[in-house]
Amino acid sequence: MSADASPATGYRIFYGTWGTVGGTSAAAPVWAGLTALADASSTGGCSAATPLGFLNPELYKIAAGPGYAQAFNDVVTGNNNPSEVGNYPATAGYDMATGLGTPIATDGALPGLVAQLCDPTATISSPAPGAIYTQTQKVLAGYACASPTGGTPTCTAPVTSGSPIDTSTVGPHTFTVTATDASATSTHQTVAYSVVARPTATIALPANGATYTEGQSLNAAYSCAASAAGAPSCAGSLANGALLDTATLGAHSVSVTATDANGIATTDTASYTIVAPPRVTITLPAKGAGYARGSHVRASFGCVASAPLTITRCTSPIADGTAIHTSSLGPQSLTVTAVDSNGVATVDTIRYRVVAVRPTISHLRQSTAIWLEHHSARNGVAVGTKFSFSLDQAATLTFSFARAQTGRVAGGRCTAASAANSNARSCIRQLPAGTLTRKAHAGTGTLAFGGTTSSGALAPGGYTVLVSAIGVGRQRSAVRSLRFVVASPTGR
Repeated sequence: MSADASPATGYRIFYGTWGTVGGTSAAAPVWAGLTALADASSTGGCSAATPLGFLNPELYKIAAGPGYAQAFNDVVTGNNNPSEVGNYPATAGYDMATGLGTPIATDGALPGLVAQLCDPTATISSPAPGAIYTQTQKVLAGYACASPTGGTPTCTAPVTSGSPIDTSTVGPHTFTVTATDASATSTHQTVAYSVVARPTATIALPANGATYTEGQSLNAAYSCAASAAGAPSCAGSLANGALLDTATLGAHSVSVTATDANGIATTDTASYTIVAPPRVTITLPAKGAGYARGSHVRASFGCVASAPLTITRCTSPIADGTAIHTSSLGPQSLTVTAVDSNGVATVDTIRYRVVAVRPTISHLRQSTAIWLEHHSARNGVAVGTKFSFSLDQAATLTFSFARAQTGRVAGGRCTAASAANSNARSCIRQLPAGTLTRKAHAGTGTLAFGGTTSSGALAPGGYTVLVSAIGVGRQRSAVRSLRFVVASPTGR
């Protein structure tokens, strides 16, 4: 290659005074200065960090390429010895006298020699250098390639610009773009980025798949974590620490979403089931029952939990199968506690009474002692009566009716009057007139009586009713009695 070396058209220099010089001592510094300026420039792909280095291969490549006319002035006339015509003449293209020609650093419009000496460029806008992305985050590649020689260089990368980069695996990653120009010169641009794991939402309570008991007091507990993508937000379907819904039987769930600084979200859901509390079944003693003092009654009870829970405790002051308290008269109780495997307890109490072996009838009354056999126009006299009474325990009452009749004493007993004993002493005999049986509970009771017994309707006359009771001890009470008269509507 060559440069202008004529003293007539050479270079103005200042060496004590201004002057013009030529010759090879001027041409060589031109090339040195041109190369130094290219190294220091930012033209095309040039930069101070990437010096041009050994130029010879590049110069011959440019000369052989399509941009030769923009990089060199081809010297086609003259030779290296004007006094001897024909020695090393300048010709079109490369010649021994002028080499590749004189340099065109740039003509301002088309890429000159300097631009063609510099490599093509690759610029990456995404991923950003040192960026931290979240696994599966959608990040679109962004890059471009340029060639200082003009034209469109080949731009190769793992994915096309505008397509998602690889964020599928956690760890360090690189993204490289290669720009290759028409002369097969390539430049590589590499950006390093990191991929971190997705944020996590961890639900400690409720436990997924757990079974809890209705009414159990439980507080939601959860947390969120992220890798190096910043502190995550943590949002749940109910506030952290709030009471779980255990009031409704059936399936329930709690969801928590963790969102990191990249906007990537992970949702965790814990499902749980609410079942009924444990149940207590007390067979004996029966609710409200009465038991005779000193009777032997064995407690019978059990506890059941809702599956899949189990009973961990089923207790009472009196063990199942042992005798209940019947030694003292009055109200008594038996309490049983059931506890399931969640620690939830159900308590049930059965109340019963201990009563005397023989029942007691008190306050025996009748609403009227004289009443009609059946209705008539007679005023002020009822038909039938109402017996009232009190019992100290549930019992079966027996009302035994007897009609009073005048008789005669014969053989030491009162017999029916006849002509044979008409002179004997008179007496009153009691003739059976039937019975009534009724079950009654403890306390006050009544019996409406219209005059009909097991033997039929009572005829007019005087009567005695004997009342007795058999209670839980199967023993009969003391007999109580009342007297009444059934009157005839006609007065006979």
